[in-house]
Amino acid sequence: MPVLFEDGFESGDVSKWDETVITSGENLQVVSPGIHGNYAILCTSEDAGPDEYATVVKRVEPSATLFARGYFTINGGLPLPREGDRINLIIFWYGSNIAIGKANGVDQFQLRVWDKINSRWIIANTGITPEIGRVYCIELEWHANNVTRAYIDGEKVAEIDISGGVNDTLIEEVRVGLGITVESGHPGLSVTCDTCAIGTEYIGPIITPLTGPLGIWTFPLLTWISTIFPNVATRLQTVLSNIKERFGRT
Repeated sequence: MPVLFEDGFESGDVSKWDETVITSGENLQVVSPGIHGNYAILCTSEDAGPDEYATVVKRVEPSATLFARGYFTINGGLPLPREGDRINLIIFWYGSNIAIGKANGVDQFQLRVWDKINSRWIIANTGITPEIGRVYCIELEWHANNVTRAYIDGEKVAEIDISGGVNDTLIEEVRVGLGITVESGHPGLSVTCDTCAIGTEYIGPIITPLTGPLGIWTFPLLTWISTIFPNVATRLQTVLSNIKERFGRT
């Protein structure tokens, strides 16, 4: 899993990133505690509108293949006011985005990609409605002039074919946080983001070691499985965690 960059904001700042993009009415700050560890970033907007941002930015070498993962908690601002409104959480600039958008009257996670041939957005709705306060592991995958995919909690939830010149962009910039296109004046948008990583292969959710006898026996197995079958490892970890909580084993 060649990782090009990772940051859980444990430095207490955003110094590992190349810059922040914060438009008027938006705010980005490091807060404590984090989703994991001591710190995370909190991205907010009290007067949202089209083409506004509260994001951190990382630049990479032009990449035909790229993955980016982050952990997100939606704190407020939903439902979005009108059809077509969206907040982008991970953005491959001039490529694809993972967003929460309103489609068919419902807020849902979306995969969005710019169609360079027809100058329009291609959108894959997931049907997954975001829950306020829940933590989501979100990952975006890009293969120029081939395919882009979205993952939530280790499961592939959307895929768009971008072959035939639909989008052959080499990604040079990754934005994480809030990329906003909503009805002007919409208040209360708030997202916490933590445990970000950018790489050239699938990254997947972090594996949290279980403690006690269950952890001793299962952690090596989970580590090995995650290198070959990442989705299986994610589901197995969830099952084992549920067993631990149910029977109180530590």
